[in-house]
Amino acid sequence: MVSFIHPGFLWFMSFAAVPVLLHLLNLRQLRVVVFPSVRFIRVSRQPQEGRRRLRHLLQLFLRIMLIVLGSLLLAGPQWHSKEVGSAVSRKTAMIVLDDTASMAWRGRMERALEHCRKLRENELDGWAVGLVRLSGGAGGQTAEQPETMAVECLAPTKETWRFDEALADTEATWLNSRPDDALRLALQSLSGEQKRLYVISDFQTVTWGHRMNQVPDDVELFLMDVHDAVVDGNCGIASVNCQRLGSRRLRVVTTVMNTSSREQVRELDVEIGPEHRRERLTVMPHGRNRVAMLFDDVELGQRGLAKLSEDNYPKDDSRLFWGDGVPPRKILLVIDGSHESVAPQEGDYVRLALESEVDGSGKRFVVEMQDVDLLTAQDVEQAQAVFLLGGAGRLQDDAVEAVKKLMEHGGCLFMTPGKNATGDFRRLLDCGVNVGRMSGMNGLSADARFDGVASVASGSFLSLLYEDVSESDMYTFAIRRCCRIRPSSGATVHIESLSGLPLLLETASGTGHCFVMAFGFADWWGDFQLTNSFLPLLHEVLEQTLAGDSGRKSVLCGAPLVSASDGMAMDTSIPSLLLDGLTYVEVNVDIRESQEAYVGELDLRDLLRRDGYSDKQESSHENDADLSRGIGILMAMTLLLEFLASIRWNLFRRHKSENE
Repeated sequence: MVSFIHPGFLWFMSFAAVPVLLHLLNLRQLRVVVFPSVRFIRVSRQPQEGRRRLRHLLQLFLRIMLIVLGSLLLAGPQWHSKEVGSAVSRKTAMIVLDDTASMAWRGRMERALEHCRKLRENELDGWAVGLVRLSGGAGGQTAEQPETMAVECLAPTKETWRFDEALADTEATWLNSRPDDALRLALQSLSGEQKRLYVISDFQTVTWGHRMNQVPDDVELFLMDVHDAVVDGNCGIASVNCQRLGSRRLRVVTTVMNTSSREQVRELDVEIGPEHRRERLTVMPHGRNRVAMLFDDVELGQRGLAKLSEDNYPKDDSRLFWGDGVPPRKILLVIDGSHESVAPQEGDYVRLALESEVDGSGKRFVVEMQDVDLLTAQDVEQAQAVFLLGGAGRLQDDAVEAVKKLMEHGGCLFMTPGKNATGDFRRLLDCGVNVGRMSGMNGLSADARFDGVASVASGSFLSLLYEDVSESDMYTFAIRRCCRIRPSSGATVHIESLSGLPLLLETASGTGHCFVMAFGFADWWGDFQLTNSFLPLLHEVLEQTLAGDSGRKSVLCGAPLVSASDGMAMDTSIPSLLLDGLTYVEVNVDIRESQEAYVGELDLRDLLRRDGYSDKQESSHENDADLSRGIGILMAMTLLLEFLASIRWNLFRRHKSENE
């Protein structure tokens, strides 16, 4: 079977009529005139006339062939072998189906499956159609191995029953996944003259809000949005913290978050073993409530469940936890005593914030303060998190090595700049942390305007605290001075200023995390430490990043988890409570999946498309061939024959003239 890459050039074949028209116009009609002096001479046939007519016809044929072959060459002919019994079509479509946790909102998954069935039955009737599930797209399967594919990746097929079978057991998972691998797998499966990619999702910002640049120009892209306005809103359980009060008594603090713009009233049930408590609570729009409950007779190792009354999004209405108290984490505050008017003030602000109890949840942190000149490696080794408050540049070599080990073993480092901010960033590199490069300071001139906070990144864990910065007091505080930081490629920016500068950056080092603030917590830097947002930000940073020496670990559904005892991978696909040796593991859904923030269609197309690049997928047929080379050779031979015919006729006419 023959197809053309650029079939529009076939219209050029109509120009083949031009040499035919010219040939007809050049034919002379001779009128016979009989002279008396030659009327008795016998008429004889001239052989030259026959040769001339033959030469004209041959040249006409060659010129027509040149035009036809040139048109074919421009059209780009392709030969496709037609395999008997093959289910592969020259028209293929792949459907990327979002099955992440956010699709569990009431009605979304049902609408998505209905879209799939209607596409298969109507618009894609006769096409080879495949299916990739978003959460299953990273399984390593490829289109070249259809026999080994799981149901999450169905290669393009005309067999309808295979497609229906793939949809039969599809439901929203507990996972949070980025679509990059699923898109790549879908695009590898497309082939043929016409290729289509359908993406069916709620297009939540957490999943789709980053640049992918994967879809080439020769693939038709269709986006189908299945989310709609939620009437009743949603409340979810953000966290559950436990604190031991004696050997048998336990305080359980449950944080309930309202992600909607309406006030919500819910019933909260907490169970630990046979013990059960219930409380009715009201949560303000985009607000949080912390509910503390006391359990009097709880043994160590008891399994717990916190559950809200069901709403439009059931995935975040329950949370599993171990009923064991977490001992306070050890935090080390390192200050630069050479600037006495600044450093102790910063240290006091941070110490008071970390030692404060939040809604009766108990004391989470034990804080020690040390001067950087007196800091030893032993001080660092005993801490789980270190705050370098303007003193990073004065760290001794043994302390630098201790900070490196802290990061390698999952600790947290939080740095603010001091009087010598350039030296602080330089010493941070010695600690094995490359968060970015300092390129100057804002706010040094006398007429400089104050800066402020503009936004919190939508994918940041801080967005749960500050969903809308303008509704918190973080928006109101003034930044008098701050460092201009150029983030490294591996750094994540959590907060940006009104002038577009990164204010809070994070980078990984080993299994630990390093946070860098572009300004300090003294008054001459700004007023952030005086706001109500200061305490929850520090608490959230430590809660999200500290690895537990406490024997308790919290992971998100789908996160990789390797057992420390036998080195085997542990199943985290659904919420569960696991025991890894002496470590208690809690697996729960990512609370960010309940956020109602979505990417618009125009923005998403810009994020998906490759800029100025057209990628032609390779054909899956081994016997497919490009006919352009053969047509080019035939065209060259035709041109040569036409040239030789013209030369031969000119030589014949010259020889005839000489003889006459």
